[in-house]
Amino acid sequence: MRKILAFLFATTALLAQNEWTGSWKGGNIELTVQTVGLGAYKGTLVFEGKSFPISAKAYAEKLNGTFMVDGTGFPFTVEREGGGHVALTSDGTRYVLAPVARNPLSAGGAAPPQNGLVGDWQGPQGVVRFDANGGVFFGGQNYRYAVNDATLILTAADGQVPLAVQLNGDVMTLGSGSQSIRLTRMAAGSSARAGGVLQELVGKWCYQANVYATNGGARSSSQCFTLNANGTYQYFGESDSYNPFGGSTSNSSDEGTWTATETTITANSRRKPPVTYRLEKRNHPKNVNDPMLVLDGQAFVTAYQKAPWR
Repeated sequence: MRKILAFLFATTALLAQNEWTGSWKGGNIELTVQTVGLGAYKGTLVFEGKSFPISAKAYAEKLNGTFMVDGTGFPFTVEREGGGHVALTSDGTRYVLAPVARNPLSAGGAAPPQNGLVGDWQGPQGVVRFDANGGVFFGGQNYRYAVNDATLILTAADGQVPLAVQLNGDVMTLGSGSQSIRLTRMAAGSSARAGGVLQELVGKWCYQANVYATNGGARSSSQCFTLNANGTYQYFGESDSYNPFGGSTSNSSDEGTWTATETTITANSRRKPPVTYRLEKRNHPKNVNDPMLVLDGQAFVTAYQKAPWR
């Protein structure tokens, strides 16, 4: 989960600990929290069908607040539990509440891109892509998201993070106060047509071949390149050959910056002239769960776990 926030924010820990916007429910209790300022919140506490207003502040990874009943305030605290759950304690009684995640983009049809989150957004650390089926892609990885009122809930294998979200035309604001970031909607297909750092290509990609000769000789070669989300790349290649009379080893390396379209990828080396390769995205013919990048006909398989191309 920290990888999600690290890509979007420079202050991962602070956001993860102090952002409390969201809704949680357990049994006959439901807690809804909204941001009113940096570290300050308001909302409602519903108990047995009755709704009570709350006010609260974040402090030391807890939410300390008060709910009002007929003009009298009653204190409560909220602490984080695993998997996005929270524990609400009041008057010595502890309630564990689960996150409420409603996704209007997947219920009753996807919201039009001009009115929802669906599409590509340019952020401070690269392009963030929301699809209509509740998937979000950035930093070379796929995650899930849901929208509950003014809260965006990001989900990874190790838990959930709720973030306040606001849309104002083609500008999306995530987080609140001084810790918020802005993303700008990109025109459909603009990143692919003009060439840029396409986040779905970020990762490490490798090619390996072994050839054995009838006289007892053999040759093996491997090539790997890493495409980083900040637009830089590193390349390393190595080959070994031997025969009954001896052997040899050679290697090569390179680094620079890269851009891509849907059909090409360009390497701007620091040591030699730029090179543009024909690009195809395929899945491995034997293991279809492994995506590949095919550059001028040569296939490079992902070195890390990634979702197959669709």
